[in-house]
Amino acid sequence: MQFIVGGIDLSASHKRKSGICIIVDGILMTCEEKLDDSEIIDFLYSAGKPRIIAIDAPLSIVNKGFRDVERLLIKEGYKLLPLGLESMKKLAKRAIKLRKILESDGVSVIETHPRSALISAGCNEGSTSLLNCLSKYVKLESNLKLESKDARDAAVAACIAWMYANNNTLVYQAAGDSIHLLPRLDLDAKT
Repeated sequence: MQFIVGGIDLSASHKRKSGICIIVDGILMTCEEKLDDSEIIDFLYSAGKPRIIAIDAPLSIVNKGFRDVERLLIKEGYKLLPLGLESMKKLAKRAIKLRKILESDGVSVIETHPRSALISAGCNEGSTSLLNCLSKYVKLESNLKLESKDARDAAVAACIAWMYANNNTLVYQAAGDSIHLLPRLDLDAKT
């Protein structure tokens, strides 16, 4: 039985594409961009039922400002957008809806923030250095392409889901919320 995880760089609107990536047995296999929630879910299940999905979006809502868990990350120097922004509320509502659908099928869903995860891992965001960084966490399919920022963020999210499956994320928790980031690995070591 294959062990499948995925990552989503969710857009707030169905009019903008969301990046989605799938890891099968530790290999980052494929990334695509989809508009609609049903397309996202269909793609996540295209290799079989995923066990864990990491979403780059808030999985809870506060009326204004930052959640306590976000304040922890900000205190550590990470940069996040406040949920008081209308677009962030819209993003959170869409993420919560997707989470409910996935969890109702027994899929674990975690929250992440890829930009902060790259910083926590000591990586750059450029596509060549990103692939080099991700290869320290998972194997990469030989013809993998990460052409858009959405695909790159989804790939980071998928790697976080894989590391979560292996009990190896840097996790910030407060008031019932958790945000998972990548741990810093020796980036000069061979995998």
